[in-house]
Amino acid sequence: VELSARQLELIRRIQNGAYAHPEFDGNAEYIDYFSGVNQEISGLGSDRYEPKARFQPSKWEKMQVDRLLENLEKGQINMDFLTGKIRDMNEVRRKNKDSDKPFLLWKGDEEDELNMR
Repeated sequence: VELSARQLELIRRIQNGAYAHPEFDGNAEYIDYFSGVNQEISGLGSDRYEPKARFQPSKWEKMQVDRLLENLEKGQINMDFLTGKIRDMNEVRRKNKDSDKPFLLWKGDEEDELNMR
């Protein structure tokens, strides 16, 4: 078996515990990807547990949700208001006032239209 000079050099480097290829840089320049993040402010690496109170709604949030559900059941608000499709329930009430007005089913000229057929 004949080995070239390059192959012998690779074998000797491996036997000495170095990288096989002399071109390989084992200590390349370090790139700090998180250079702009302050760990104290961002909370990265913090070992503190979140307090249990943060996962439960407060008393005031519960009261607000109860009030919204009550108004929803009464019909004072609708789901469009809750999802944010409309900003003000007064707009809906104004539109509903126009539709609640009485109107005539017949205009009075239906007999003339029937005679023309």
